[in-house]
Amino acid sequence: MSLALVLAVAGAGRLLAHWIPPETIIANLSTDGLLREKVGVRRVERQGRVLILRVDHDVWARLPADQRRVLAEEWLRVWRHNVDQGVVAVVRATDDQPLVNYDATGYARLIDER
Repeated sequence: MSLALVLAVAGAGRLLAHWIPPETIIANLSTDGLLREKVGVRRVERQGRVLILRVDHDVWARLPADQRRVLAEEWLRVWRHNVDQGVVAVVRATDDQPLVNYDATGYARLIDER
């Protein structure tokens, strides 16, 4: 999958254009067939200001690291744009183990998944 396709799947440009209700972001991420198939997104939910993306570890791990990092950063950028002090958690669907750490600037560091 190309980086351009990953960004298109993430919907970054269209979601950052204006304020989007958090419920709409969650619905879009939850129902996007390409995210489910190519990225492994299984469940998306909100807990307060936290957006939790549960992903299929095997599908997620097949993506090149740069693409996973870009996706994670775009999810955070979109969420923060629309939710005051928004936080994103990308976790393994089977056991909620974190797959991404973010620094204060929004840079995503992938966690070793072994």
